[in-house]
Amino acid sequence: RTTFIISHRLGFVKEADYIFVIENGEIVERGKHSELLAKNGLYKSLYERGSELVLEEGESDD
Repeated sequence: RTTFIISHRLGFVKEADYIFVIENGEIVERGKHSELLAKNGLYKSLYERGSELVLEEGESDD
């Protein structure tokens, strides 16, 4: 069975068997989550930026 997931939230796709990273209509990277993080490319940059946003949203000014 093949399922396509299109998401800006990379946490949803990190368990996928294969991930395609698309920029300006072109596939610029592809692979498993761990492979894409090791490449230090666009996927890693976006994943780390998303992780930082989640951490910031979880902080409060109590």
